[in-house]
Amino acid sequence: MTGSTVGVHVARLVHEQVLLAGIDRAEVDRLPGIAPSALSDELVRVPTGSVARMWELLAWAAPEAGTGLRIADEASLGALGIWDYLAVHSRTVGEVLRNALRHRTVVADPDTNVAYTVNDDESVTVRWRGAIEWTDAAALNHEFVLGRLLGSARHAAAAPLVPLRVSFTHRAPEHHRRLTGEWNAAELEFDAPDCSITLSAADAALATPGADLRLGELLRGSMAVIVASAPSTVLPWLDRFRGRLAETPAVSLDAMATAMAMSGRTLQRRLAEAGTSWREEADRVRYEHALRLLRHDELTVQSVATRVGFTDARALRKAFRRWGGTAPAAVRATLARVDRTVSRVDLGDGRRAS
Repeated sequence: MTGSTVGVHVARLVHEQVLLAGIDRAEVDRLPGIAPSALSDELVRVPTGSVARMWELLAWAAPEAGTGLRIADEASLGALGIWDYLAVHSRTVGEVLRNALRHRTVVADPDTNVAYTVNDDESVTVRWRGAIEWTDAAALNHEFVLGRLLGSARHAAAAPLVPLRVSFTHRAPEHHRRLTGEWNAAELEFDAPDCSITLSAADAALATPGADLRLGELLRGSMAVIVASAPSTVLPWLDRFRGRLAETPAVSLDAMATAMAMSGRTLQRRLAEAGTSWREEADRVRYEHALRLLRHDELTVQSVATRVGFTDARALRKAFRRWGGTAPAAVRATLARVDRTVSRVDLGDGRRAS
């Protein structure tokens, strides 16, 4: 059973990095499916929304470009469980990447879209578009995924492969030029249609000297059974409700009730029994989501309103007055001042200043 979930190994790795970055453990562990008891199960799957939220927290705590790549590089072979091994034990670099994509649901959300394209006789491209595309979480997640794919190929080839191009769908971060060296790539591209890695056809055809081909076949042959039987985290219904609501803040009561396999009236009754209400829960999630969106100056108040489920900017302003008595524009200005205060400036010599 996969649903809107990711493999526990990814969740465990991101959870560890969030705690190392200094995020309060209590804030992290109350996310649906992130309790230590859940993360200790090797086969369990974790709600995608919870992992996206952890990436988002990490993006705020460690905003420098390259954090996702660093996490991918520092994670040892096997950190992502069986997926690491079923990929690297392949005949060629191209097969390593194809097998990693083919069996992505071991670690990734099933809604992830991938492609392996032979462009011509000179290059091949691996494309990845995941379920975690939230503005603040996307960059780190993109770096991590592409970094892990490239790292698997380099490990299998026992060679420092140099991509012809590495592309990202997110905007270019500040100081992004130094990333070209960190990726050891000929070209980095941002605002691209897909996240992708392009290798020369010669590199894709390289043999993998240390691969155990028989082991790779056995692992890949068992994948369908393992993924189909993997349990999702067993969550109290209120946690499941809040996890779904966090993934889709603009959802209506009736749509959420349908997703929870109950009527709208039953959902309202069960929320009341839990000491809360639809309006209280929806307001909390929409407020948190609106605060995240207001950090992005390119989004108008109208755009923020639409994304969090309000009909127009006027409705959002009314909601903000109810939530805290302050208009969205004033909140945006306050957030900008806070961000400037806590932002870290690159001094050019590897040190950071607060």
